[in-house]
Amino acid sequence: MKALGHRNYRIFFTALMVSQTGLWMQTIAMSWLTYRLTGSVFMLGLVAFASQIPVLFLAPVGGLLADRFNRRRLIMITQSIALCQAATLAALTLLGWIVPWHLVVLSLLLGTIYAVDTPVRQSMSVRLIDDPRDLANAITWNGLNFNLSRLVGPAIGGLVVAAWGEAICFLINVITYAMAIALLQRMRLNDAGGRQKASGGLAAGFRYAFGTPVMRIMLAMCGAIALGTLPYSVLLPYFAKNVFAGNADTLGMLTSATSLGGISAAIYALSRRTVPRVPQVISNWAIVLGLALLALPHMPSLGWAMVAIAFVGAGAFLVGNGTTTLVQTLVADEVRGRMMSIYTMCWFGLVPVGSFLAGALAESIGPEQVMSLCGVVSVVSGILYRRALPTFRLVFRQAGLDAVTPR
Repeated sequence: MKALGHRNYRIFFTALMVSQTGLWMQTIAMSWLTYRLTGSVFMLGLVAFASQIPVLFLAPVGGLLADRFNRRRLIMITQSIALCQAATLAALTLLGWIVPWHLVVLSLLLGTIYAVDTPVRQSMSVRLIDDPRDLANAITWNGLNFNLSRLVGPAIGGLVVAAWGEAICFLINVITYAMAIALLQRMRLNDAGGRQKASGGLAAGFRYAFGTPVMRIMLAMCGAIALGTLPYSVLLPYFAKNVFAGNADTLGMLTSATSLGGISAAIYALSRRTVPRVPQVISNWAIVLGLALLALPHMPSLGWAMVAIAFVGAGAFLVGNGTTTLVQTLVADEVRGRMMSIYTMCWFGLVPVGSFLAGALAESIGPEQVMSLCGVVSVVSGILYRRALPTFRLVFRQAGLDAVTPR
């Protein structure tokens, strides 16, 4: 609870919880609407691709903006534009005018918004914590926030879609954005929301990221998992409908089980007080994540599938949260925004490329085989990451990090 003791962070946490819950409701509704309109796994991959591909190209711009301008104001702008996107989606659906290309275009717009929003939001957490020793705790709470919203949002979204249709989910998301904007206005910031001097521009950020050995190692791990493993999620509607003979509720249950695993992992991470053990945790849980994906296509029932995918959620959380903790702990402050944007580019930006490939490949060799391939990539990545553990130990000693308190 250390990070939540800081007033500004507590407000920020609440605003994001509200906003992300609505966004997950919208995401589950868009996914189901796409499949209902087209019946195509390829279209599921295309919509997911459109919503995430802007991160690959625009996240560094978001990081540069985070290092130069008022971060709270930037977040309020992105949330306002996202509100308009959700309102458009709701109107088109309510009027019966929605067609598949609308979903692709609106997903592309949302992806562009969050390409800027995500690195700004991640780098802003540092400015909301008065005691630097609470930074790692705040990062874990950020991850818990994400998973709680992913647990609650899809579950509610699935029920709402089944009862009243996708448009109501989109309208609820409009309301959550408005609530988040109102909460962000209540924060009291003495430094204008984190305005920085970003010397060197984007090039300096890339030189730092790929010229620093541990940063390069972490980015390679994130890229492999994002490109080859995380796209498993685009196949879940197929498993919900065709393997487990379900509907939107079933898809919501699978997605919520993923978040439940992430929440369990977050509780474990909150109790962890040592940064130097994080690389070992990342390696171990990348392997667990892969093994769970390998097992998922062979589960005999929905209940067992939810158990397997809970381990997927736990592994994805610990790999992502662990990497974020290491980056935020070791990065130089003057390039923090840009470094977080490059991390965002690798962790989130490569997912749409993988989603597109997974959707296309599933059409030819089958979703079950693609799911297993995602698992193999994660297992291999975890094994290779072990080879870098001595490098991390050396960096921790040079940075003066002990085994109890993160810097």
